[in-house]
Amino acid sequence: MIRFIVLSATTLIASGMTTLAGQNVDPTGTYAWEVDFQGQVIAGTFEISGEEGEWTGVAQSDVGPGDITAVEVDGTMITLTVASDQGDIIIELEMDGDDFTGTGTAGFDTFTISGHRTTG
Repeated sequence: MIRFIVLSATTLIASGMTTLAGQNVDPTGTYAWEVDFQGQVIAGTFEISGEEGEWTGVAQSDVGPGDITAVEVDGTMITLTVASDQGDIIIELEMDGDDFTGTGTAGFDTFTISGHRTTG
């Protein structure tokens, strides 16, 4: 019986039907983060909800809220689009367990971001 299970799992992995390394992270949850933007540290949270392909959320920070209008996931990379009065902010998060680091673009400015998932 054990031999059958091992052979079945080996067959599935070899055929590409399932691999842990190839799975996308689930972006739903609440995240605490800090941004270093033009020498200023800004703290906040993201709350992401919904189902695959239909995720939405809200970003809250020291400078105000913003709607998360798009969430894309590719493996351990999460890309967020946050609407702001000055235009969309694009944020790329590289997840490592519940921790993340990344970069963002707001207009012509770039920033670094780090934090962790607190729930989800």
